[in-house]
Amino acid sequence: MAILSEDTHPEVEALLLAAWRQMTPHEKLDRVFRMRETVVSFAMAGLRMRHPDETEPQLRRRLAALLVGEDLAARAYGPVEEPGYAPKST
Repeated sequence: MAILSEDTHPEVEALLLAAWRQMTPHEKLDRVFRMRETVVSFAMAGLRMRHPDETEPQLRRRLAALLVGEDLAARAYGPVEEPGYAPKST
């Protein structure tokens, strides 16, 4: 079997894969949604640290740019409400 993760011991990886194989599709989907929630929480924490004076809507707008790209976020939510904000071009 091919190694999927270079930084995980092969025996641990085998245990993880066996656990995933035993899960129902519902359990797998639940794990994926929970992982996404964790990623969003970490991203919001980082945004709060970098932009402590911004409101929650401003932070959510910045999060949208991280998740879907600046162009789509700007079309969906408008520009970031900050003087001098220049989004990175992707």
